[in-house]
Amino acid sequence: MSDLGMALVKFSLGSFTLLNFTLASPGTKEGATLPPLPVPFRKAQNKPRIFDLLDWRIAIARMVGRDEEKKALRAWVDDDNPISLKILSGPGGAGKSRLAGEFALGLHKEDWSAGFAKLDGKDRAYRQGGAGTLLIVDNPEERREQVEDLFDDLAALDGSHKIRILFLTRTTFNEWRERMVQHNISSLIDHDPIPLSPIGPEDAQYIMNKAQEAAADVGGTLPEPFSEEMARAWMEADTANSLPLYLTATGVFSALWPERKILSYTAPEIIQALVDRELKKIRSFSKTLHGAEYVLERLLAMATMAGTLSWDTVRALDEQTWKSLGIAPHWEVKRELMEAGWLRTEDETFPAIQPPIVGAGFVGQVLADNKHLAPELVRQAILNAPDGQWQDNLCRIGSDMKVELDLEPTPVEILAAHLGQLDRLDDKLIFLAGVDPPHGMAALCAAACENVLRYAKLDMSDRAGFLNNASNNYALIGKSEKALGAIKKAADTYGKLAKDNPNRFLPDLAMALNNASNRYTDIGKFQKALNAVKRAVDAYEQLAKSNPDRFLPNLALSLNNASNSYTEIGKSKEALDAIERAVEINEMLAKDNPDRFLPDLAMSLSNASNRYAEIGKSKEALDAIERAVKIREVLAKNNPDRFLPDLAASLNNASNCYTEIGKSKEALDAIERAVKIREVLARSNPDRFLPDLAASLNNASTCYTEIGKSKEALDAIERAVEINEMLARSNPDRFLSDLVASLNNASKRYADIGKSKEALDAIERAVENNEMLAKNNPDRFLPDLAASLNNASNRYAEIGKSKEALDAIERAVEIYEMLARSNPDRFLPDLAMSLNNASGRYADIEKSKEALDAIERAVKIREVLARSNPDRFLPGLAASLNNASGRYADIEKSKEALDAIERAVEIYEMLARSNPDRFLPDLAMSLNNASGRYADIAKSKEALDAIERAVKIREVLARSNPDRFLPGLAASLNNASGRYADIEKSKEALDAIERAVKIREVLARSNPDRFLPGLAASLNNASNRYSDIEKYQKALNAIERAVTAYKQLAKSNPDRFLPNLALSLNNASGRYANIGRSKEALDAIEMAVEIYEILAKDNPARFTLDLAASLGAHGTILRPMGGPEQAMDCFRRGRDILRPLTEAYPGSSADRIFKALSQDLAALEDLE
Repeated sequence: MSDLGMALVKFSLGSFTLLNFTLASPGTKEGATLPPLPVPFRKAQNKPRIFDLLDWRIAIARMVGRDEEKKALRAWVDDDNPISLKILSGPGGAGKSRLAGEFALGLHKEDWSAGFAKLDGKDRAYRQGGAGTLLIVDNPEERREQVEDLFDDLAALDGSHKIRILFLTRTTFNEWRERMVQHNISSLIDHDPIPLSPIGPEDAQYIMNKAQEAAADVGGTLPEPFSEEMARAWMEADTANSLPLYLTATGVFSALWPERKILSYTAPEIIQALVDRELKKIRSFSKTLHGAEYVLERLLAMATMAGTLSWDTVRALDEQTWKSLGIAPHWEVKRELMEAGWLRTEDETFPAIQPPIVGAGFVGQVLADNKHLAPELVRQAILNAPDGQWQDNLCRIGSDMKVELDLEPTPVEILAAHLGQLDRLDDKLIFLAGVDPPHGMAALCAAACENVLRYAKLDMSDRAGFLNNASNNYALIGKSEKALGAIKKAADTYGKLAKDNPNRFLPDLAMALNNASNRYTDIGKFQKALNAVKRAVDAYEQLAKSNPDRFLPNLALSLNNASNSYTEIGKSKEALDAIERAVEINEMLAKDNPDRFLPDLAMSLSNASNRYAEIGKSKEALDAIERAVKIREVLAKNNPDRFLPDLAASLNNASNCYTEIGKSKEALDAIERAVKIREVLARSNPDRFLPDLAASLNNASTCYTEIGKSKEALDAIERAVEINEMLARSNPDRFLSDLVASLNNASKRYADIGKSKEALDAIERAVENNEMLAKNNPDRFLPDLAASLNNASNRYAEIGKSKEALDAIERAVEIYEMLARSNPDRFLPDLAMSLNNASGRYADIEKSKEALDAIERAVKIREVLARSNPDRFLPGLAASLNNASGRYADIEKSKEALDAIERAVEIYEMLARSNPDRFLPDLAMSLNNASGRYADIAKSKEALDAIERAVKIREVLARSNPDRFLPGLAASLNNASGRYADIEKSKEALDAIERAVKIREVLARSNPDRFLPGLAASLNNASNRYSDIEKYQKALNAIERAVTAYKQLAKSNPDRFLPNLALSLNNASGRYANIGRSKEALDAIEMAVEIYEILAKDNPARFTLDLAASLGAHGTILRPMGGPEQAMDCFRRGRDILRPLTEAYPGSSADRIFKALSQDLAALEDLE
């Protein structure tokens, strides 16, 4: 029962007490004299303040757009349940209070007592309604203690009177359900919360025009009314613009400044303009109060931060505080303040500026304009707030300032900065240093710890405790070095104390060592992290022997952390051993006490899943995470506030596990659930949950990519980048690395859809930031820099920037080589991956030896790794063998090329047998390449068998997931066409290439950036197939389409597509020649030669052979046109530029072309 009101439920008197409310039956003597619950609507003054026009309590227009919500409320109050509590949720400014107030007034006509309950601790008495009583609780999240007392009182009622309680909250139903369950009122909860729907354009127009009319009367202006089109344009500019508060503010703004163009402003800018206008009026009035121009705004800002501020509280402040606030001695202006409406007559309090978002803008502006007093204003608000309300108020104000209004610094940040610079102990704020920080308060609590440590007289034990708290707070705000410094001092102090008194201080030492391990991890000092946590494990082992009930849970937690530390240095076996012990301990504990230890078991299982995944044990990883999800689903059902975040984390990890085994649908289902949960959590508590939401969006992007949903993948990663950019702006130490990770992934997503510029921009930003991070903290961020350079190399390669691509991958290899020397267990896999990619970059510029050296090193490393851990490393070995085959083929080492690809196929076949979902796509890819290798050595049957298997697999895959696998099917059909042509199966060759063209036409229509290059390549090949069967017009049509496509592509990206354009022009020349169009044939081959001359000048190793072949084709076109001298000149030039290559590589492709050119030249010379 609440201690704030009557201590007895007085059923015998026909009345009862809820919290501080006595609700008396109207049939009793007591009830007959009492008023009904209040609905605080009021009429506007003749010349209302602008803040009044924005206040829901002054209805300047009828309420619109809420018919469905009213119906839901009506059904709720009419049902037969005697007592019921319901949630009405929505963001700030959505109109929750107005809707509830209008609904309450309607109930008054039906003999209900309905109105707003003030949870301010004062006893109040109201009349019950004959039909029922509706208590409306506005912003209950700011009065949590009183609300929980209210729950207790509700549980004690017998249901003899119809009671409805409506919570108006920004948070979700799940945020309240846990507390309701804990207070035994589950049966009283209505489980269908009412979310507020968006306002439509017609209703928006009405709201804006009514607000405009009211403000025009105040300002004496004649603004032009809003049309529906104008209202629609305003709403479409930003989704938040449709909130009733912003619609009202926009109407007011348009009346006060009719000459300004509304669409050139954002809603936050409009709010701030209105705040600035009202501030001027407040200052003007305040000046009349004995010249104290800024006093009133300071008191109103304090009231808004504290929730309320009474006249008596202000009068009781000491003289020094009065002076600091600018209040003159003997400031007797109560009457003037009441007459002006700035001090409430009913309770003599200064009101918080409403609505809350406007209040946040007001506080932000007052603090900015009173910089010298800002810390003291915040401090006094905290010290004088009733019942600790300042925490929720300041969190909300800070969130509204940053998220809604883009204002900084927040009140918390201002006071934290002040405390950090203070030259004395602030004994009134010591309490902030000794508690776990509420979310969003870590910076303030860290500053309070600093203040205490610097100026308070502390014994060794207390000092160590405050150092530990300071470290935790620093870690929460991303101050990793300071966090480590503080915890090291705490651990050293506890170590000295434990040496003399182990019974008392060994637990504290173990705790500090555990925390120190986390702090070392934060800055990438993984060996030191492991050393610290091993000492913690040893200590807890010792403690658990003598007192297992107390210390086994701590031992399990330290083993959990030890597992993470072993992983960071590549010690997979030790990592798994540690986490399996943690799981074993937590299973034993949870068996005896599931309520206490099931959460710990779920955490250990989640981490065990990661350990199994890291060593390639996908089944065990999935089993562990599915157990964790199952446990957390049960926990979250009973206690969502506490366990929904954990459930989202496990779903996030489960998604990764499903992806690893190729279960794309299950992976997407899991990550979409995680995103949905974290979106809900982030709306109610952005400071805490926005980082988690960004992480899940990052993973969701990958899942959408796996099933070919490119648009959804890009949307998800762009949201993740946007969130992390906002977070990194306010706290770069903590969130810049997350932003870099999102940019890295965004680059891949842009590349997936062919947006090369955006892909490169994103990865260049990632590299730039990682270079800065790695400069300051190489242990932590050099690996990330190498990974970004690896990806940057791919992006440069995709747009034909071969030099930049090679520079980036060589830097990545260099970093990984250095890292692998000091920690081979962790970094050899990454070195192999970068060598694999480096091989491709060397091949791009025809550096065949370097390309082969790199891929052979990659294969060698991965062979060693796969012998010790085949589950994890066989897939990587197969990928490198696949690439090695290509490198051997480049230098015409056909046997080695075939050996490598056959090994790759063999590995993928084995992997696909046990896990077809994951590895069938890779098997199809390697079969595709194997077909090419067989074709190189004229094994036509084997080549055809391989490509037909690849086509068959990809047809099956594309049927179940066309978005992902149709592009691969088209590629295999393209290659199959070549194989059929090799054995003169012209019909099958043409069927295959026509299917490839058809698929790629569909794909290119929906995404030309990504698929137009593939379509052009297939058209090029289709032209060859038509030519093979002498369908020359169709052959010409196809090659002309290819040339047109490549011209378009080369215009925007010449580095990448000029070679393709030259090749297609070369082929087009032959097609024109086939039908006797000699001039067009000559024009085409001359363009091809001209392009190859430019390309070969910049990159002779890659394009000399192509130039020589085109010169030969040029000569062949010229010869029948009567130009033997010109033809001979072409043959001679081609022969001469190949001479060095044919001498260096006898028997090579260059040698064969050289001989053909020499023969053509000799034939013409004989004719001469």
